[in-house]
Amino acid sequence: MGKLFASELRQQMAKSALRVEGPLAPLTKRSPHVIDRGRWHAAYFDALAHAIGGGTSEIMRNVIAEKVLGLPRSVED
Repeated sequence: MGKLFASELRQQMAKSALRVEGPLAPLTKRSPHVIDRGRWHAAYFDALAHAIGGGTSEIMRNVIAEKVLGLPRSVED
C-alpha cells in the first residue's frame, strides 16, 4: 500500500510543479529560461517510471484487494 500511495503522490506533486511552471515546464535543462535546472521536469518522468516499477497502480490495487482485503480475484472478460 505504501508503494501505491508514494508513487501516486510523487506523480501528483510533479504534475503540480509543472503546472506552476506553466509554459516554461517543457524546456530542457540547457535552455536559458529553464526553472530550477529542469529538476521538476525530470521528477515528473522519474515519478512515472517509479509508478511502473514493481507493478502499475492498477496491479497494486488488485494485489491489495486480494491479499489485504481478501476479495476474490477479478474475472477478465
